[in-house]
Amino acid sequence: MCAPPLDVAHLLVAELCISVDGQLTVTEGHQIAEQVQHQMLHCVPMLYCCLVHVDPLEEEDSLHAATAHNYPHHERGHSDDVS
Repeated sequence: MCAPPLDVAHLLVAELCISVDGQLTVTEGHQIAEQVQHQMLHCVPMLYCCLVHVDPLEEEDSLHAATAHNYPHHERGHSDDVS
């Protein structure tokens, strides 16, 4: 769980979504997410917290139908342009 300290101006927080084989168990998907989080925390300087969301590859779009209207600017599979 991410609980940043009061002074976080110099720290980074990342949130990313990965797709895994939908036939994996929840435990297997979680283990992959843990590996991704571990690598991010060790490879990205100043990264304080990394939240990794896991989607099954085969059903990616249909799983987000209930919340898609909340993110009309976000096209799945493409990063947002923040420039």
